[in-house]
Amino acid sequence: MIRKKQRYAAKAFILHMGANGLGITRSLGRVGIPVVGVDFEKSAPGLYSRFCESLIMPNPAYDPKAALNTLMEKGEELGTKGVIMAASDVFLLFLSRYRNELSKRFSFVIPPEEIVEGIVCKKIQYELAKQIGIPIPETVFPDSNGNLKEEVEGMRYPLFIKPCISHLFSQKFGGKGFIAYTFDELEMFWDRISSAGVDAMIQEVVQGPETNLFGFSAYFDRRGQLVATYLSRKIRQYPPDFGVATVHESTMNREVIDIGTKYFEGLKYKGMGGVEFKLDERDGHYKLIEMNARTGMQNINATASGVNFALIRYFDALGEEFKEPSEHICGVRWADAIADFKSFLVRRKRGDVVSILNCMKDWLTANTHAFYAVDDPLPLIVRTGFGITIMNEIISISKKNR
Repeated sequence: MIRKKQRYAAKAFILHMGANGLGITRSLGRVGIPVVGVDFEKSAPGLYSRFCESLIMPNPAYDPKAALNTLMEKGEELGTKGVIMAASDVFLLFLSRYRNELSKRFSFVIPPEEIVEGIVCKKIQYELAKQIGIPIPETVFPDSNGNLKEEVEGMRYPLFIKPCISHLFSQKFGGKGFIAYTFDELEMFWDRISSAGVDAMIQEVVQGPETNLFGFSAYFDRRGQLVATYLSRKIRQYPPDFGVATVHESTMNREVIDIGTKYFEGLKYKGMGGVEFKLDERDGHYKLIEMNARTGMQNINATASGVNFALIRYFDALGEEFKEPSEHICGVRWADAIADFKSFLVRRKRGDVVSILNCMKDWLTANTHAFYAVDDPLPLIVRTGFGITIMNEIISISKKNR
């Protein structure tokens, strides 16, 4: 049951104000919880939400001590301990590594430090999954001094070169990784990544369309009890083959929920987490794609489906009981029209059969959106740069895919 709007004393500090943080902010602000949106980029769209006040801080990846001082100074001004939620890996690592200091001014529930570090590093994440008995794609972690050809011998192409730590890779290359259809391509991409000093893995591609991808979100309270779950299915993504959902729908699949729950329980998990699986059409097994110790950018859709993770986390951090419906509503859709249009352009350029009318129908009928909201219009305006930024992005994509 969603609580009616009222005023609460403890402020919620949301670290990183992209679509993820904006979804959390709206989920809290709409029920009357005071929110402080925190980011190191003044252009972050969520900072302009009507549901929060904004706070700019130094980038914790480059100057964690200065970032810590900014938050601690803000915390000293509070009459009541604030609640912190991280909405990106950079901020999650910062929160975890400085948990002892921050806990003096703020309340939060996150996994133990070794679990956070392990989940952010996909190499450790996959090793933990294997120990627990979670199916994973065929994966190797080549040594920089080893023989690459011998390392991948017997693996089936295409192969995906995936970073061990996603945010470090995206800073240098963007995207989620590189796909190689031949050994020559693999060697070229591997040399490029190695030269940049980025640790990576090589993985067989799980066969099947993007609609075979399922995202399982769960919250385990401070006692380690499973409080709420939510399951979604990708409809489309950007980039089209290996990317982030652009259209996503709440759904039900007991097998995926059971596998995801097994993974979390095997880690003795506490806090918010999400894990993505893909059905491999070659063997019929759901394979682990990735896990995150935070919400995903579509979390507002869970709220619209009856599971307000942000609110549950807020009350659990304060030590209060709060129960949500035991099962989410299925068929609720989320869309990021900007990213989905980019995906459409790429698909059309490479010859896929795509319909802009079908895309537009999904945008217009979606229940929730990455940035758009009738009661909170400014974040979308900021995201598009009053139309200028988005037009430049579209022109750039069109040129790349000629």
